[in-house]
Amino acid sequence: MLVCKILNHIKARSLKLAAIKATGTGGTMDSTEHGNAGADIVLDEVHGGPITTYASPDTFRHRIVRPFRAAHDQNINLIIAELGGDLVSANVPTFLTMGEFVDNLRILMVIANDPFSAAGAVHYLTDELGFAGDRLRLFSSPFRNHRGMALRMAALGVEETFDPNDDGQVQRVVEDFLGE
Repeated sequence: MLVCKILNHIKARSLKLAAIKATGTGGTMDSTEHGNAGADIVLDEVHGGPITTYASPDTFRHRIVRPFRAAHDQNINLIIAELGGDLVSANVPTFLTMGEFVDNLRILMVIANDPFSAAGAVHYLTDELGFAGDRLRLFSSPFRNHRGMALRMAALGVEETFDPNDDGQVQRVVEDFLGE
């Protein structure tokens, strides 16, 4: 799991970390893995109120702030938020248009299962939601041949793709968003 690898790299820098499963389902399982990977506190959408983030955008907007406030109240240095598996559901678009989150978001990492989903993700995030492209990092699927995926993604205009199975590349992205 990419989030766990990222948590391991950041934890080595002695920062106090929170991991929040912000959208989608599977929060309890993901939160357990985040805790095992070194997060100091783990929170999921259940802490925000709903059992799932497949709720109305207004309900989501009201409740999703709670786990982030809880992390802030515990003097966390950095929050890693894991979103659900697809960009157009589970209130992911709502989350990515909430200024209080987007303004504080350093880097959005997206795992793409195929080259067309990578190109579509870039288009949707930058052109439709207005997300800054320089804060977007794309990873190929951990279950696919990264080299082949990267070549296909490049043919569709995705200039840089990272391999989630390459610890050096994951560390490079971590250093990038930590400003090192």
